[in-house]
Amino acid sequence: MPNEDKWKELQEIKVIRKTPLEKKLDNIKKVIADPDQYNVNIASRDRVEELEKRIRALEELLNV
Repeated sequence: MPNEDKWKELQEIKVIRKTPLEKKLDNIKKVIADPDQYNVNIASRDRVEELEKRIRALEELLNV
C-alpha cells in the first residue's frame, strides 16, 4: 500500500533540536563570516581595507 511507504519515510526523518545557545552561536558565526550581509554595524575586512586605500590616496593629494 502506498500509505505504508509514506509512513516509513516519516519514521526515518530525524529532528535535530538545537539549544538556544547553539542557535546563537551559529548566528554569531554567520555574522562574523559576512558582517555586511547582516547589517550589524561592524565592517568586513574588505570594506576597511578599501577605506584605508581611499584615505591614503586623499593624504597623498593633501601632501602635494
